[in-house]
Amino acid sequence: MSRRALTLALTAALITGSALGLIGGILLARQWFGPHAMHELRGRGPGPGGPPPFERGGPGGRGPRGERRGGPSADAIGRHLRDELSLTDAQTTRIVDLIRTSRTRVDAERDSLHANIGRTLTPDQRQRWERMPRPSRLPGPPPGPSED
Repeated sequence: MSRRALTLALTAALITGSALGLIGGILLARQWFGPHAMHELRGRGPGPGGPPPFERGGPGGRGPRGERRGGPSADAIGRHLRDELSLTDAQTTRIVDLIRTSRTRVDAERDSLHANIGRTLTPDQRQRWERMPRPSRLPGPPPGPSED
């Protein structure tokens, strides 16, 4: 094979690989962060079809300082519903309070479940269980604090 043919083949392989990598990255970003991710990353605001419904937090659970993570904050949901349903301030406040109360109950139930599981396990099993990564309940960006 001539040097020119080899150069052409390597260049074609590089261009093809780059194009496939770019397409794969875009599809992965859309899957993880939603269809508006590319517009937001470029600083252009929400993409076609309007803004994303909520600001999303990271995977479920609590952060190291006890802040809530995992899905949109109660305030973000309240703002979204206010905008979509033309809620009054009183309705928005009531809905945000209901969401926070519900989340508190769910968090308490989860903590109780984890305590009961821990009591069921042997000490060795409990240590291994506590080191296991917790699955996230929502796909999304890495963990971070939310507004709750």
